[in-house]
Amino acid sequence: MLGSQIMAASNTPLIYVGRHRVLYIGPSYGLRTRRYGAAALLVAMDGPMRVARAEGSSVITTRVVLLPPQLAVQVAAPEQDRVAVLFLDVYQRDYLLLRRQMRRNMAGILCDMGDEDDCIRQFRVLSAEQPSPDSRLASFDLLNLPEDPLDNPQDPIDGRVVDVINFIRLNPQTEGFSTSEIARRLHLSVPRVVQLFRSNIGVSFGTYRNWHRVHCAVVSVALGHSFTRAAVDAGFVDLSHFCNTFKRMFGINASHFLSSHGESRFFIDP
Repeated sequence: MLGSQIMAASNTPLIYVGRHRVLYIGPSYGLRTRRYGAAALLVAMDGPMRVARAEGSSVITTRVVLLPPQLAVQVAAPEQDRVAVLFLDVYQRDYLLLRRQMRRNMAGILCDMGDEDDCIRQFRVLSAEQPSPDSRLASFDLLNLPEDPLDNPQDPIDGRVVDVINFIRLNPQTEGFSTSEIARRLHLSVPRVVQLFRSNIGVSFGTYRNWHRVHCAVVSVALGHSFTRAAVDAGFVDLSHFCNTFKRMFGINASHFLSSHGESRFFIDP
């Protein structure tokens, strides 16, 4: 029986914040409609879950599903069953790697993962561990994903896009940092900037900027700062702006995901 030699872990949520990914392990909270801003891998750790497109499709009963960005789905699992939700890199490179391991496509919902039992086992082990800087979680050997999805000499990113990404990483709070300003910075037209970002990282500049600001705010909350301070420091107009953007990216209310009544275990990759 899968996991028979693994001690049952606490239902206290674990939230791991990496440089390019975020991992949630905790209760499923029952039936939910989800639409994630980034691609996500959902793993039912204690028993099957049921997944279907929100607008209606055949219901899939499975343990592992891979969802592309912005696909609205309904996910049902017992309230206290543990699930792992791995929010993949916003550039969709993780998604392309994992898609090759999925053997069935049901209306955009990818399932029947090769070596599924091993995938579930990895997340069950992680849920029982106290992560450390040298753990598999920190290096992201998990699922054979690269530590940095952008570091691929076989598929290099245009240096101009890398420069913009690095600028945003250093200055997430910059107000009014629009596509037109990016165009002036790169001495390009706005349509060319839009095309450059989409062709190199698979998303628009605005999507990347919002994802990075949410990421910075999550790190700030994990370090003990208030939601309001985290939101403003990350460049959001106010707390409402942050919460709305967070909901679009992660498909769940920020207060529910991040606080869990103050019991969540956070780990930030150093």
